[in-house]
Amino acid sequence: MADKTSSGKGVKRLSFEKKEPKRVHEVDRTMEAIRKTYSKKTRRNARLLGIGLFAFVGFVYMYSMRNMGQEDFSDITIPTHYIEKQQAVNAQLRKSLDNDDESF
Repeated sequence: MADKTSSGKGVKRLSFEKKEPKRVHEVDRTMEAIRKTYSKKTRRNARLLGIGLFAFVGFVYMYSMRNMGQEDFSDITIPTHYIEKQQAVNAQLRKSLDNDDESF
């Protein structure tokens, strides 16, 4: 790793000294410092925010599925020219598939 070390006249030079990996007790001290920086009140507020966001997103999802989850489309009328056009396309596809089957 590179450490910035200063020399003489404010010029910074990089030294590439190999650092030893952190030992277990150093990692424990770091985690302990992190735990101390977050008070119980901050953690409680973070949990409440997470629970509130989860509940809001769940409510929006359930509301959307309940109100927009229409499975019966019998009340929707499809214009006949769309149906005829789709039937013509289906007939062409069947014809081309039948021709492909005969060539094998």
